[in-house]
Amino acid sequence: MTEYPEFRMSTEEAFCRLFRIHVNQTEAAKGTEGGKFDRILQAEVLGYKVVQHALSALALFRGVQIPELAPHSHYRDAFSILGLARMCHESFLLFNHLFVTPATREEAEFRFLAWSYVDSAKQARFPVSSDEGKELLKSVLEFVKEFRSELEENSLFKELSDSKRNKILVELRWPLLTWNELGKEAGFNELHALHVYRYLCSYAHPGSLSVRQLRLALGTPMQPHFMEMGLKHCAIMLACLASDYSKPFPKSFAIPSDGGDDSRLVKLYEHFARGNC
Repeated sequence: MTEYPEFRMSTEEAFCRLFRIHVNQTEAAKGTEGGKFDRILQAEVLGYKVVQHALSALALFRGVQIPELAPHSHYRDAFSILGLARMCHESFLLFNHLFVTPATREEAEFRFLAWSYVDSAKQARFPVSSDEGKELLKSVLEFVKEFRSELEENSLFKELSDSKRNKILVELRWPLLTWNELGKEAGFNELHALHVYRYLCSYAHPGSLSVRQLRLALGTPMQPHFMEMGLKHCAIMLACLASDYSKPFPKSFAIPSDGGDDSRLVKLYEHFARGNC
C-alpha cells in the first residue's frame, strides 16, 4: 500500500504548504484584467483577506513575543485563533459567493454590485464633522450613486420582490442568504456549514460555551488542542480557496487531479469541509 506523507503531516506543516500553493496561484494570475469597478482586483484582495486571517492565526499559534510585557515568554491565544478562524471562514464564503458560484455574468455582476453598494452606503451614513471627513464623504456618495444606478439596471435585481429590493437599497442588508446557506452554496457539508461555524461564532463573541471551555483548558494540556483546532480550520479554508481560485482567475492554475503532492494535500483538507461526514 502506498503511504502518502500528507496523511502524516502536522497541521502546521500542511498550513505552510497550502500557503505556498496560494502564493504560486497568485503569481500565475498576475496580469488578469481588473474589469469594471476593478471587480477582479477586489476578488484578489478578498482572497488575500482569507490568507491574512489565516497567517495571523499561525502567528498566534506559534506565539508572539511582547518584550515590554513578558520578555521571556511567548503570547499564545486560543480565543483569538478561533475568532480568526471564523473570519477566515466568512471571507472565503463571500469570495465563493461573489466570484465562484454565480452561474452567469449577470448574476456575478448583481452580487458584486449589491455587495459594493451596501457597504458604500453604510460608510456614507457614518457621521462626520471634520473638513477632511466631509470631503471623503463626497467621494463615497459618488460611489453609492454609481453602484445604485448600475444595480437598479441589473435584470436579476429587477426580478426581486419589492421586499428584497428594499432590504438591499434601504435596510442595507447583504447578502440575502444566511451564513449557513452560503456554506451550503459553497459545497460545505452540514458539519462545517452549520455546526462548526456556530461553534466558531461562540469564540468570536463571548459565548458561555467558549468561556467555560477555555477556563477549564487554561494551564492544562488541552489549551494547545483548542489552538490547533482553529489553525486546522484556517488550513481547510486555504485548501478550499486553492480549489476555487482558478474560477475568477483563469490565468492562475486549477489544482490538478493527477494525484501529485499538492493535489493530495488540497483534496485532503478540502474534504474536511466538502466531503461526506
